[in-house]
Amino acid sequence: GNPNPLILHQLATSVTIVSPNLGTYDGTAKSATVTTDPTNLTVVITYDGNSWAPTNAGSYTVVATIVDPNWGGSATVVGYISPRAVTITVDAQVMQVGDSLPALTWTNAPALVGGDSITGALAVVTYTNAVGTYPITQGTLSAGNNYTNTYVGANLAIVDIQQTGVNFHSPGTATGIKVEFDYPAGALTNLTWTPTLPAGWTLLSATNAAGPLSVVGNSVV
Repeated sequence: GNPNPLILHQLATSVTIVSPNLGTYDGTAKSATVTTDPTNLTVVITYDGNSWAPTNAGSYTVVATIVDPNWGGSATVVGYISPRAVTITVDAQVMQVGDSLPALTWTNAPALVGGDSITGALAVVTYTNAVGTYPITQGTLSAGNNYTNTYVGANLAIVDIQQTGVNFHSPGTATGIKVEFDYPAGALTNLTWTPTLPAGWTLLSATNAAGPLSVVGNSVV
């Protein structure tokens, strides 16, 4: 045999993971960026031991290893994908004493990514179906761990509508009746109420587009 065999050693080199910040969640895979010295060496990157780049928000052990017959080296960092910010804004609600609790609704901005959705339900604190103002809380409502949820709350107002005045028009001249009621500030879109009109009158419409709740009836005289 050869008394002086040729022994080859890999030369030490450096590989650098540019930043542990892999990006903000947007539904796509987030890969680490690496550099080598010398440049353009082949590098294999794993994330928690997996060869594929992660998508979801969270932290991952990122290992970059040079794969080259002449060079060797590796680097390890804890990388992370930041959650996406979303604001959930609750809609204020109004209901009359004795009515069923209205649907508790909200809007969110910006829109969620892809097929993501908000799950869970809002809740009303110490709801007793008595006159008063009740905070609508976040309850179990959430966009999930890929989002930082900012919650903007609102109130449920439970009211007892009281009549304050009635104005009649003479039948045959101006055929209408206007009834005004007191109520707290806020839309009355959830109220369902049928007024009692004088004998000989029928209900035409009930609106609250501006000012107090107005009820218009028609004379049949």
